[in-house]
Amino acid sequence: RAHYEGTAPEIWEQVGGQIDGFVSSAGTSGTIAGMSTFLKEKNPDVKVWVIDPAEIASTAMFINNDRTSGTVEDGYEMLPVVKGSSIAEGVAALARVTSNLREAIIDKGVTGTNQEIVDMAYFLLRHDGIFVGPSSALNVLGAVKMARELGPGHTIVTILADGGVRYGSKLYNDDWLKEHGMLPHENNTDTTLDFVGDLEFPTAI
Repeated sequence: RAHYEGTAPEIWEQVGGQIDGFVSSAGTSGTIAGMSTFLKEKNPDVKVWVIDPAEIASTAMFINNDRTSGTVEDGYEMLPVVKGSSIAEGVAALARVTSNLREAIIDKGVTGTNQEIVDMAYFLLRHDGIFVGPSSALNVLGAVKMARELGPGHTIVTILADGGVRYGSKLYNDDWLKEHGMLPHENNTDTTLDFVGDLEFPTAI
């Protein structure tokens, strides 16, 4: 209950209760469960989205399929199986539906591609001096996508939960990125967010 009792009230106070949306990726789903429950109690109109890596969008599919997965293994309800890989390790990595995810009040699931994650990480470093890890870059992608849907004048919140120092061998390694076809796009040197793609709502495998 750390996020329900600590993180969420702190954010609510910082924005003076003026929050229109919250976006987060999900590992164990503890963050989004605590945040969504608190925010919806304060204001049921607050939008809550979960963002998954597009390559393994199992949590987003689960949410968009009315929280049904259709499979049970060893007594656990399992998330949809998406056989891909993401640079955002740990996000949507749990194969089962956790109690946290069941408790979370989520309106929609969206996705961000590996390329978008890389571009956002480098954008934040170049333009804001923020050295983030891939999970944080994914969260910011979600915030941008929600901001585009809600339009100007709305307050969108996300959480930067990992720094970039642990990702020198992949996310911040030009050789690795080149090998995997994920070098940051050249237009990421300007101040636009054109590299952020349209919304995607995965509903099927």
